[in-house]
Amino acid sequence: MVSPGKLVFDLPKILSDNLPSLHNILFLYLIDELENLKEEQQKYIQTLTRETKPPCSIKTGSRLYGILTMETLSGEENKQGAEYQKLFVDSFFREKTKKGYNQFISDLCLKRLENSQIYADLNSDSSNSQKFLSGYFEHNSIGKFGKNATQFIQEKNSADREYFRKLREKLLEGKKAGVTRGINSDNDIDKIIENLSVPEYPLLEKVNIHVFYQDGFDNKKSLLEISKIISTHCKEYISGSSDNSDYSQKYAHWHRDLLAQLYKEHKKRINYSGLKTLIDMSDGIPRNLLMILKFIYEWAVFHDEKPFEEGARISIKSQIKGVKEASEWFFEDARPSRGKGKIVRDSINRLGQFFKEFRYSDKPSEVSLNSFSVDLSQCSEQTQKTIELAEKWSLLVSVSGGQKYKNEKKVTAKYQLNKMLSPRWDLSIARRGTIPLTPEMVNSVFDPEYAKHFKENLNKKISRLTAPFFGKNRDKDEQSLKYSHKEDQLLFPGFQS
Repeated sequence: MVSPGKLVFDLPKILSDNLPSLHNILFLYLIDELENLKEEQQKYIQTLTRETKPPCSIKTGSRLYGILTMETLSGEENKQGAEYQKLFVDSFFREKTKKGYNQFISDLCLKRLENSQIYADLNSDSSNSQKFLSGYFEHNSIGKFGKNATQFIQEKNSADREYFRKLREKLLEGKKAGVTRGINSDNDIDKIIENLSVPEYPLLEKVNIHVFYQDGFDNKKSLLEISKIISTHCKEYISGSSDNSDYSQKYAHWHRDLLAQLYKEHKKRINYSGLKTLIDMSDGIPRNLLMILKFIYEWAVFHDEKPFEEGARISIKSQIKGVKEASEWFFEDARPSRGKGKIVRDSINRLGQFFKEFRYSDKPSEVSLNSFSVDLSQCSEQTQKTIELAEKWSLLVSVSGGQKYKNEKKVTAKYQLNKMLSPRWDLSIARRGTIPLTPEMVNSVFDPEYAKHFKENLNKKISRLTAPFFGKNRDKDEQSLKYSHKEDQLLFPGFQS
């Protein structure tokens, strides 16, 4: 009786034994797309893996969801570390060789362009392929204090700008409810807006409003006095006359999120452009970048831009449209089908909505939010299954090491929304902020049984980040509680904890 691996392994051994040139050669079998094989067929592959012998080896490629069994035809089960070693290629690219991945994927794109004969500038020096290819993608720097990125706003007077209009409405609402310290008239509101205004730099005005919400919420001074302090710090930051590390740090941390808010307020598309951004978005998977570039190329041709020809650059408009289309493709492609697929799809939609509401709130507490941490052991069984399935289909990426807490001796699970999905909800591609979520909140996102509570949980979370009440009770009948007899001050005056 012939064993399953007899022909597969004995033929290379005969060649190696009888041909001196092959004595020290390893015969490698490459099996790709294991996910396309049925469970019984995969058992044969697992049997070959278990019975591998010199001079042969096997490498099997599969998507995370594609491994249906580790069982062999004899009923034994292959164990990691004994019969096989597992390598997560995308996480390896993401976490260990990011620079190497950038070079590799740029070389790959350049080679594809050369082979397709699209690429016209073959005589140029392409030794640094990433830098070379970057020249074909339009990418505007935001400029000093965001001046380049906010030119479309600068012709408007500060007081007429959308974010100041919203601030005025919130302060008027707070004044009417009696929950804004030191505001006694509309004139006080005018002075606050004047103090926060920097007509030449709209992005700094957004920073000033953000700091105003933060300091006004935590500070006991009047809101008018706080606005004066912010104005002083802002002017010192612009002139460089004072090393105000607190203000400069807030600008460094928040300016990209606040610029995104500014674009949304003025109905502008969030800017995803430049080769570096596109490579980051691919998240360690070359196929993702190739699909992004495919959609961008089609839009560039549609806009008569002559992509990758000498002296031509792909516009930001074509890049944004291509990125959006690629994000939708990824969402449709990277999700399970049938009943489980709907559960996962709906869950990721709720998660994306949560991150979007958080990022575009008045006082977001985390920078570039697209990650969350949770104690999975406290979540429902269905939530755990849904998260596991979303991870297998790469809609969620598990962050190695989890989330560690300084004051508690525990590490919780940490997950990031796949960067390919960020444009779908106008989120940041960079991962900086991670928000710890309660099991209750996570269940309402990932478990259909609890999904009916999602909007309620979301509203509770976002209300704490929304001026002028920041989660405090708006009911006028509750206003009798607004004075603290102990401290003779406002107990929940909108911008105060």
